[in-house]
Amino acid sequence: MSDDAFRSQIEIRRWLAESDKFVAEQRKLMSEAAKFDRDRWTAPLLSLAAVLGALTGFLAVLARVMGWG
Repeated sequence: MSDDAFRSQIEIRRWLAESDKFVAEQRKLMSEAAKFDRDRWTAPLLSLAAVLGALTGFLAVLARVMGWG
């Protein structure tokens, strides 16, 4: 095998390894983006649930005090 062919193979292997590294990084970033998208809705939903729970509790106490139930 000539020296140029050997160098070409080494360069091709380096490019393939670099490409694999970039693909792995892309998958990692896509996974993080999906997690961020899920987490973006968590806080507002929990806040809404807390408000609804507090409102329900307030109405229950109000109903007892007013003698509605």
